[in-house]
Amino acid sequence: YYLEGLVNFNKNRSIIERTFGVNPLRGRDSTALRAALRAFETVVTKYPHSIYATDAAERANYLIDMLARNDISVARYYYIHGAYVATANRCKRVIEHYPRTPAVADALGLMAMAYERMGMVRLSRDTAHILAQNFPASRYLKRLRHAHILGGS
Repeated sequence: YYLEGLVNFNKNRSIIERTFGVNPLRGRDSTALRAALRAFETVVTKYPHSIYATDAAERANYLIDMLARNDISVARYYYIHGAYVATANRCKRVIEHYPRTPAVADALGLMAMAYERMGMVRLSRDTAHILAQNFPASRYLKRLRHAHILGGS
């Protein structure tokens, strides 16, 4: 499982991506990275005392964060192009599948803005309040206050 994870982790990555840490998902299919994640998670759960378990866990965490950030990039694209239902759905996916990642703050912010654009004022405000309670330093809060979705200064 560990070797399978490594193969999929490095599949289709160029030397530039490996050297400089460029996002390997930008404009690409994430199938290989999702397979790598499953393989690394298998190592961690089935073989927690293996010599590979620590590295597999670190790689799995890295992939989870990368996949979450990629979903946020897609949600931003949808938002910019006026696809607000798709934005909200992509953000929901981040919250459900990657709940312990920093991307959740972005997902809540984008989701609140998308709900507001769709005229779903209550959902927008509820989502904004959840964002404010859990991520008080979020960059989205100022925009939400300015749009009168969230009270305060």
